[in-house]
Parts: sequence; structure tokens; C-alpha cells
Amino acid sequence: MNFGTILNAMTKHCVALVVEGRDDNSKTLAVEFTNYVKIKNILNTQFKVYHSLNTSFVTNEDDARLFVSETINTLTGYSFSDIKTYNAILETKFPNVKKIKSTELNSHIGNLIRFTTTTNNGNVSQYVESLRFVTEHIQTMHNEDTTLSEVNHAMANSALKFLKPRHVVRIAIKKFNSDFENLAESDRSIFNILRSADDVKIKSLFESQLSELDNLMDNENLMDNIGIELSDKINESLAILRNGNTQKNILNGYELLEELKELNK
Repeated sequence: MNFGTILNAMTKHCVALVVEGRDDNSKTLAVEFTNYVKIKNILNTQFKVYHSLNTSFVTNEDDARLFVSETINTLTGYSFSDIKTYNAILETKFPNVKKIKSTELNSHIGNLIRFTTTTNNGNVSQYVESLRFVTEHIQTMHNEDTTLSEVNHAMANSALKFLKPRHVVRIAIKKFNSDFENLAESDRSIFNILRSADDVKIKSLFESQLSELDNLMDNENLMDNIGIELSDKINESLAILRNGNTQKNILNGYELLEELKELNK
């Protein structure tokens, strides 16, 4: 697997342990993974590359393309053979973490890394297509989780900053951080339903979320407090969520619901 996919697999595994109540195991694994990556320059550099290209936002196309190229070029001191070897070692070191399918973005980042660090130049057309894809991603505003910036300083600099799940870091933090309360029953419930793969329960959960969101959006006091611009963005998000009860939509809907509930207090 490419490094980005390994990181995603580790993140999902750690969060699954939290949901199962195995908090100490999850925290120990996260710290062990983080420390191992940090002492291996070739792995640590890959982390910075995948993290930057997954989360950065640059409006101008030329600037975005330059940013992508310069970010990938931080790996030019390594050979692709060494990168593959160290990634394989990392997978072997944590054998209990199940392999997952790579995201389209991480696959394209992997293509750029392979082309840049391979001496025989590789597939040029594939490089051009991957550069286009990643550049367009950089130009798109992402709804990234900013939870870590809101917690205390000690937490923001812990292993969790390295293992940053897009949708569930706020929930996992409650268990990792001793200053937070235990995982709420509502948090545990939503994950158990998703993991059950029960279509009836998942559909019911999705419809219940949409109903709660609609009710909150009908609250005039809340809408007055958040303003027209944010209200419009929330309605845009709701339109996307209504496309179907996918896991991504349910998790995004849950996070949006929690934020609105907090604002409505």
C-alpha cells in the first residue's frame, strides 16, 4: 500500500479499538506507530507529503500545480525501491491492521511519487493525469476536521495530531484525552449501527439525522445567530447529504448535527 493508505488503515483501526472500548490498546498503538514513522526520515517525509496534498488549499491553478510539484519533490532524495521497502516494513510491523482500498487521491499521489523517484521516468501520461487530478483537488475547498485546533495544547501536540481521521477524530478524542468525558452513547451507537451493516437500521439512522437537521434549520433563532452566509453553506451541505445514506454522508451529517446542536445551546 502507499503510505497514505497505510495511514488511513491505521487510523480506522485505532478508532475501531476506541469504539470497542479498548482505549489503552488504541492509544498505545497510535503512539507506537507515530514514533516509528518519526524516526524513519523516508516515512516521515511521506507523511508530510500525503498530509499536505490531502489537506492544502490553493486557489490559483499555476500556484496549485507548483505546490504539488514542490511537495512531491521533497522525496527526490529517495528511490522508489526504498520507499516501497520501508512501506512494506511498516505494514509488517503492524500486522493486525487490515488492508483497505486506497482513495483515488492517494493513488494519484502514489503515481506522482513513483514517477518522480524512479530512474526510468515511468509512465508520462499517467503522471500528467495524476498531476491534473491532485492539482484540481488542491484547488477545491475541503471540509476538513479542525477539532485538534480546539482542544488543549497538550492534546493538539499528541499522537492524535498525526493520526487525524477526517470524520471521527472529534469522537475518538473523547477517549484518548483524559480531560474529556467517556465516549457518549450517541457516538458509540452511530458507529455500532454503521459497523452492523444492517440496511434497515442504517436507513432509519439516516432519516432520523435528516429530520433533526431540518428541525434545527427551521429554528429562526439559530439561523439568525449563524448568519446568512453560514446558513447557505449548511443548506448546500444538506443537499449533498440527501444524495443517499452512504457511510460518508451519515458521518458528515452526524458531525454537522453535533455542531448545530452546540450552536443551539
